Amino acid sequence: METFAFNRFVEMKQSIGWHKDKWLDIENIYISANDRGLKFGDGIFETVLIKKNNAVLIDEHIQRLENSNRVLNMNLNINKSHLKNIISLGIKKLSLKNHQLGSIRINFSRGLNKGRSIRINKNQREDYKNNLWIEFYLIKPNFSPISTFISQTEKRNQYSLINQCKTFSYNQSIQVLIEANKKLVGVNTHRANKIVADGLNKGLMNEFKSVKNVKPEFKFSSDTRFDFLCDKKIIEVKNVTLLRDEKVAEFPDAVTERGTKHLKKLIEALKQGYKPFVLFLTQIQGINNFKIAKDIDLNYYKNYLIAKKSGVKFLAYRCLLSNKEIKIEKKINIIDE
Repeated sequence: METFAFNRFVEMKQSIGWHKDKWLDIENIYISANDRGLKFGDGIFETVLIKKNNAVLIDEHIQRLENSNRVLNMNLNINKSHLKNIISLGIKKLSLKNHQLGSIRINFSRGLNKGRSIRINKNQREDYKNNLWIEFYLIKPNFSPISTFISQTEKRNQYSLINQCKTFSYNQSIQVLIEANKKLVGVNTHRANKIVADGLNKGLMNEFKSVKNVKPEFKFSSDTRFDFLCDKKIIEVKNVTLLRDEKVAEFPDAVTERGTKHLKKLIEALKQGYKPFVLFLTQIQGINNFKIAKDIDLNYYKNYLIAKKSGVKFLAYRCLLSNKEIKIEKKINIIDE
């Protein structure tokens, strides 16, 4: 007769939830239609990483949750030790292997709402367990570059109490994402030179197709380096992300003394027999025009005109952006005003 050790292995779960002192499948956590978190986004949360079956920086996350609770006058009165015990038990129930990562989301709503008004019933007292639910997930690490989106319509209010807390309301972020999907913008300034280097190696810019030797970080003088020396052609790269008009990208987005210095040094390079170029790399999807933002830095604009008259060449190229790569796509028009 054979025997079977049914308890030899613990089944690993992809997710599990806690609500009202019960362990449930995430899909079986039900929130009332009258819950203020559901109706008005009137709730706070924290997201915690699970690594090696431990909640990373859990004390700091709980402290931030308590700060949000205090700032927004919520009524979360849970004992810190009790909350940590729930989290420890949830991690055990998730049964992750030591090399796997997980995520915890702690949610707290202000509670039920009577009627349609957003007014808070100060006399209403609820058991925090009704308004608190915790989610545990197995996650896979994602090492893709972080995307940052610059919105032309949505603005953060640094003085708002809401922006000091992690709340349920993601409407503004969702709107920015919708906007970004219409026109992607790459804002990683450290990536600009890599994009240009890739373009030089692949011959994506007509002005540099015949170049044989590419030297990055060319030391021109004791106090100046330029981004590339391509045979006798100097290239200084400027990353462009400013978009105040849907049809025109601009540079600079702030006063740039360093940029002005580079223009003056490029004029010196002309006199030494180099062929200097300024390449405005426009990481804005689908843009066809570029100009100098002279209202932001008039001094840079004036030196741009002097450098251009002296013989420094100015180019603007736009990039093709996707979730997988950013590469030089085509030359675009420079507007002189």
